[in-house]
This record gives sequence, C-alpha cells and structure tokens, in this order.
Amino acid sequence: MNSFEANPLHRPPSELQTAALGCLERGGTVVTGNARAARWMQRRHAEAQQAAGKLAWPTPAIYDWGGWLSFLWKQYIETASDAPLVLSSLQEQAVWKKIVRNSGADSESVARLCSNAWKLLSDYNVHDQRWWPWTGKASADAEAFREWAGLFDRECQKRHWTSRSDLPQLLTAQFRENILTSPAQILCVGFDRITPAQQSLIDAARSTGAAVTVFEIPTGETPDGEKTSQLIEANNLQDELTTCAWWARRKLEENPAAGIAVIVQAVDQVRGEIERTFREVLMPRSVGIESNAAMPFEFSLGKPLATVPLIRAALLTLRWLVEPLEESAVSWLAISGFLARDGDNLDEMAVFNAELRERGHLAHQVHIDNVFNYRPRLNSRTVARFLKRLRGLDSTAQAEGIGVRTKTFPEWMDTAEKLLKKARWPGSRTLESAEYQARARWERMTADIAALGFDGARAGWGEFVTALDRYVAETIFAPESLGCPIQIMGALESSGQEFDALWFLSADENQWPATGRPDPLLPLWLQRKAAMPHSTIEEDWARNLAITRRFAASAPECVFSYALRNETGELRPSALLAEAFGPALSETSSDELRATLNVPMMLPHKCLTHEIDDRSQIPWPRQISAGGAEILKRQSACAFQSFATRRLGIKELEDADRGLNPLDRGNALHAVLQAFWSKENSAALPMRNRSDLFNAKAAGKLAQILDHHIAVVFKERFAGARGKWWDAYLRVEQSRLHSVLLQWLDYELGRPDFIVEACEKEQTVKIDGLELHLRVDRIDRVDKGRLILDYKTGVASASMWEGERPDEPQLPLYGTHGGVEDLCGVLFAKIRAEEMHFVGSAKDPATTVYRNFSGRTKVKSNLTEDALRQWSETLRILAADFLTGNAAVEPKSYPKTCRFCPLPGLCRVAEVNVATEAEDDADDSAITGEETDNA
Repeated sequence: MNSFEANPLHRPPSELQTAALGCLERGGTVVTGNARAARWMQRRHAEAQQAAGKLAWPTPAIYDWGGWLSFLWKQYIETASDAPLVLSSLQEQAVWKKIVRNSGADSESVARLCSNAWKLLSDYNVHDQRWWPWTGKASADAEAFREWAGLFDRECQKRHWTSRSDLPQLLTAQFRENILTSPAQILCVGFDRITPAQQSLIDAARSTGAAVTVFEIPTGETPDGEKTSQLIEANNLQDELTTCAWWARRKLEENPAAGIAVIVQAVDQVRGEIERTFREVLMPRSVGIESNAAMPFEFSLGKPLATVPLIRAALLTLRWLVEPLEESAVSWLAISGFLARDGDNLDEMAVFNAELRERGHLAHQVHIDNVFNYRPRLNSRTVARFLKRLRGLDSTAQAEGIGVRTKTFPEWMDTAEKLLKKARWPGSRTLESAEYQARARWERMTADIAALGFDGARAGWGEFVTALDRYVAETIFAPESLGCPIQIMGALESSGQEFDALWFLSADENQWPATGRPDPLLPLWLQRKAAMPHSTIEEDWARNLAITRRFAASAPECVFSYALRNETGELRPSALLAEAFGPALSETSSDELRATLNVPMMLPHKCLTHEIDDRSQIPWPRQISAGGAEILKRQSACAFQSFATRRLGIKELEDADRGLNPLDRGNALHAVLQAFWSKENSAALPMRNRSDLFNAKAAGKLAQILDHHIAVVFKERFAGARGKWWDAYLRVEQSRLHSVLLQWLDYELGRPDFIVEACEKEQTVKIDGLELHLRVDRIDRVDKGRLILDYKTGVASASMWEGERPDEPQLPLYGTHGGVEDLCGVLFAKIRAEEMHFVGSAKDPATTVYRNFSGRTKVKSNLTEDALRQWSETLRILAADFLTGNAAVEPKSYPKTCRFCPLPGLCRVAEVNVATEAEDDADDSAITGEETDNA
C-alpha cells in the first residue's frame, strides 16, 4: 500500500496519463522503457489518487522492462521445478572470464565485451547465426567470440544456468505454452526502440488474449497550435547554462507546480558547471558553502556507488588490510567519521592527521601498520581508540587468513562484514537519507557478490576485493527522487514522460545525434542485417530523429540550445533539428531571450551582497614574538597571509610525495652543511676555514667526511619503517646530495681565504617594537669584513630584495638588524647541480667573494650605506604594518603571488578579481557568468 501526505499536484491528465490510469483501473499492467519513466508514472498515479480524495490505495502494477521480466520470472519459478539459475551480471562476467582466460586475452575487459555481444545476439534473436563459421566474413576477434559463445552456451546447459539477456526468449516460450498468464491489458510506454526479443515477448503475451498496446506520444503539432519549439544560439557553454537557468526560473515563477526537464548529453562532464550555475540563479541564498537548502532541481542520473563517501570508506578500509593506500585516502578515512565510535571527536582526528603529515610519518603510500604503530604527541582518547581499532582490525584480518588463505566469495563476504563491524563502519552518527539508501544498496550488492560462489570457485582476499571494487564502480546509485520541479536527465532517460517545458542543452553537431561504434566482437554484416544500434549511420540518424521529435511532443514548449564555440573551435547546430522541425523551429540568441525574460544584469546572489567599509585593525601585542623572518616575507607578499598564518594559526596541510619534496631536500642540504662546518665536530672531522677544506681534499678525505654527515642527517630525519623501496630511494638521494655538495665545496675552494664563524646562528631582534627570532645560515669572516650567506636550492636573485615589498626580505633583515660587525656582503649561495655561484650585494666582490675575479658575476658592488638605510626603512614599514594589524587582502602581484599561497579558500581573492574582470568586460553582462565562480 502507498500513502502520501504531501499536497497532490493538480493538473489536467494528458492523453498518455489518461491511457495509463485507465489501464491500471481496469486491472492492467503498465510497462515502461526505463526505470525513470516507471517512477514518473507512479507519481502521476499517486497524484490522481489524491485528487480523488484517497489516502491509501493498492500499489499499481507499474514496472520498467527489467522489473516486468523479473516479475514474470518469479511467477514462473513459483510453479516450475526445473527453472534454470538466472545469472546476475557479475556471475555472467565470471563465467565469461573463466572461458576467455585460457586464450591469453585480458579476461577482465574481454569478459565485459563478450557479455555485451551475447546480449545483442539475444535482443535481436540472431543466436542461430553462431552455428556457422564467420571466417572470411568477420574479424579474428569475432570468430574467437563465436567459439567462446559456444563454450558459454555449453557451460550454461551443463550447469542449468541462463543469461539474464535470454529471459525474454524463455518467457516467450512460457507464454506460448500457456504456462504463464497475462493480465487482460498491458500498456507499453516510453520505448524509443523495441528490439525483436521484446517484440516476440509482446506478441506471445497477445497470444494469451492480452490486449497489448504500445503507446506513442503524437509527434505532430496540436490542432490549436499550442506546441512551440525554439533554437537558442549562446556565446559559450556558460552563457548557455545561465540562460537555461533563468528560463527555468521564470517558468517556476509563473507556475510553481510546473514540471521542467533539462536534457543534457554526457551529464557527468558538465555536472559541476550545471549545479553551480543553477544554484546561483535559482537559489542565490544557497551559494554559501554552509548552506544545506533544498534545491528546486535534481539530477536524475545516478553516480557510481563507489563515489558515495559512505561506500568509499568501506572499500578503502577493506583494501588497506592488504596493500597501502594513498596518503590523501588515509587522511580522508581518518577524519571522515565513517570509522568513528560514539563520543569520538573528529576535530581531534583532524589535529592527529595534521600531526602525521607534519612529522612526515605518512608516505605517498601508507600501510596500515605505519599508522597504528605511531605514537602520537596529541593526548586524545579519540585518537587512542582509533589506533586501537586499527590494531584490532589488523589482528582480525590475520586471524581470518587475509593474504594467506583462499576462500569462496560468500566466505570472504562474511569476513568483510566482520571486519567492517570491527572498524565501526559506517560510524556512530545518524545517517542522512541518501547515505541510508546507499547503505541499503551496498547490502543488496554484497548479496550479489556473495552469489559469485555459485560455482564453488575460491580466491584470495586481493582478488575478492578487486572484484568488489569493480562491481561497486559499475553499480549506479541514484537516491530516491525528491520530486523537484526541475529534472536534469539524459536523452534516453526522458522517454515515457511528459513535462510542462523542456530544454535540450548542447544540441550541436558534435553531440547530437548521439553516435557510437559497432560491437567489436560481432561481424558488421550481421549487425547491419539485424539493424543493431550503431551498425549504420542511417540507423543512428533515424533513431535520433525520432527521439528529437519525441522531445518536442513531450512538452508544450521545447527549447534546443547550442554554444557558438567551445575550447576546440566553432560549433554549429545539429542538422537533425532542421529535418525534425523545418521552418517551424524559431531561432533566437541567448541575449534576445534573456531580454525577453527580463534578466537583471547582475546575478541574484550579487544583488544580496553589501560592501562594508571596515577599517578596524587589531594591533599585535608587542610583548609576544611574531616569529621569524617569514612574517615580514608574508607581510610583503600580502598582509592577509601574515595575519592568517600568525594571528589565526592557519597552516597548510602537508602532503607526502613519492620521495623527498623540494623542501625536504633543501632542509637536508642545510643540515649537512651546518654539521660540516660545525665547531662541535671532533678532531677527526675539523672544518673551520678554507684551509681545512683544502687539506681534506688534498688528503682524499673530503668525500668520506661529507658521507659521514649526510648519513647522520638522513638517519635523524628520514629513518622509519617505510619499506625496501624507501631505503633504496634514500640511498639514491644521499648519493645525489653527495655529488651536489662536492661540486659546491669545490666552488668554495675558489674563494679567498675565509673562516666560518657561525652556522645557523640564532638571535632575537626588534624592529620598532616587533620582536623577531632570526637564524642566519652562515657568517664567514674574510680579509675585509664579514659575509652573510643564505643557502638557496631554488630561485635566487638580488632583485628579490628590491622595492617597497621585497619578495625575500630575509637577507636585508639579517644585514640591517643581525648585529654583524664589519659587514661587507650579503649573499645567496645558490647550490644546484646545474648552478653553483653566489648572488647578492657586496662592498668589494673582487676581493671578498672571488679569488680570481673575472668581472662577470651575479654579485653586485652595491652594498652601500644608502642601500642599507633603504632596506631598513622598507623593513620598518612592513613591521609597522604587521604591528598595527593590517590584514588587507592585497597580493603584490595577482595571481603570481597567490599561486603557492595556502589560503585561497579563506581570502577568496580569486573571486574578487574574477568579479572585477567581469565587470570591466566589454559585454558588461554578468549574467553570462563567463568569469564567475561561486562560493
């Protein structure tokens, strides 16, 4: 029984609805061409019952084609004692896989192709063509399939199995033998194509006395000429989407109960753009990321079940037991909440995840024991319980023989359920409606997986999880429809339904008519003889022409649109439209339509935005240290950077690379050079000056000394149980660093005599009250004074110190406030395999930096008192800006400054700049949305 509490949608029944409701009232059955049409028909039936004043009514006999076959088959097996086992799609692929495996082909992909080819043979009643060789009239692949099909046929007969594709033929035989009975009336609705197998079953039902009608929506103009068709020419895809959204908005404003269809080919490719644009236009108050407002539109096309977060968590957990996961997957799993207990604090899990990344414990590939063996600094009950669950999960997996034993698929499915329960999946919180439906779909799907044990085959855990992953990825999940007035759907999915208005997007020659390729495993002559899909251009054209006319017949108003251009070039409207409608199709532009719709120049959510002039600033407490030189670097790049990172404590989440990232390599180089020149070295490894360096090389000990320091640094920084690959990789990195530093030390031997006075020298300084902690890489004493050196493994240029907002204020800061007496130079020491040299400023580089001065150098003779005073003034201004609380979002050079900034989601400067560019555009029409991005 069905009952509905919502107000029914009252509208006059159409010819289709009248026929369907009449059939149901007479005890008949309605069969639709797709599941979407069946749901639409059920909704129309419910509205009719409510309009009649009913509160409850019997469930109507409305099925899609597959559901009707299942209903008939269930009827048959209730009386038949020898009914064969109908293979599920997964079971059938397993049989095909077993058959083709001996041929040496890729059994996974070939099995799917074989299953599709078999279905075509069944749908078009041409299995008899397999009894004669195709040699000479088909490819070798087709002949191979013919042989495999024979093996599949014999295997099914031997085991008393049957493919689901053969159900129409089996049920046709039961009708003809009067084993199955049919209702007095059957109405078939929404079939763009009726295959020979379907026609045979329909004819067999008629032979039992049933009145079977195939309803076709009239495609001609109505007598009163109410139907209209339009072609809209848009500037680009965004313009097309925005115009469509405004058109739909105006339709709903005129009639909130209107049913609107938006048809789009390849919806997965533009789903994000559609959702963003429709939200901006139809629900402007929902643009904020915190909004959970119900949308007036929904996508009727489902997504792979594997993409649903709840299901993804289950798959990742099961796979993690035998192989490492990507670092991002481990982080997501930890903070998703799908493995949480009652009372767990997900904020603490997020802090724990950041700690793992900060300390480099997560590699690019993370084994489960890398996490549960970790000893966190964070004192958290939630984290402790999570790690305990992972250890218990691993112990249970070992006890179940994962990675060692083989079991049947039903046995492995039982193991999987036990492990997920141990992991506390799907978490402790109450599931939302869509999540609950996904959980139910998972349970039905796992029953299908368990059914793979139908042949008693055994497999390892890895093979089981791979099959599970594949099946979940192929399973399409669509939550129950919310009955939104705007339905976004595919072309075939719209059959069997009627709407108040319909808009077909991207009706250009590239996307419509929809095209495809002939089946690769069937002879082309056979496909053409049977008129299979995509066997000829003419067949595809005729079918899509009928579908195009069906669009127009499905709604009083039908709009087709296309973009003038896309990223590949100019576009033209589909030639199908001209053949389908001729001069009856009126043409206009998106600009003209928007003018007719009275579309404002600014998007709705922009109209709701008010600019507030907030000049308030919060000064920095001078008694607290602001940190290091990085603060002034960020203040110079963008004041908001320094404010957010220091005041708000925002920190970029670290990502692991497959090996060491540039920062890791740079830090390792700094650490090795610090150790190399350290005064704490033993007498066996003394390095104080150029003479020590020269003597070590002359004695043949330089490489050995360098190796010692590299080994110590790498052991302290990168040691850990990350596997053999990691150990081998580190050896390669050590060798690379050894080679680079040997070249650098050779370069340093070309300098005048120097003494290393300090390495990584730390000190606290104040700039007009701003306290900073500085650490200088190295200070050398030379004949005429002291040099400050800063090691650089990346880009280094003295131009980085110039201007009111220098890119690298660190060395000017050391030079003016580092307290270095007799300063005669501030230099970047650029240490790269292809570049070994100094960059910077000195008083006399010919005598202080170079031993044999050639005059060609990147060290300029411009370290003057005026230059130092200018640096000092620039730094004072930056320090004052920070102290007063200047947090303006003003990147020095947009978008270059923002390219590596970790704060784009916080400052949202990109949206501000895009909006400004759009306003300055010659078109001056924000409604096109070409440069608009939403929150």
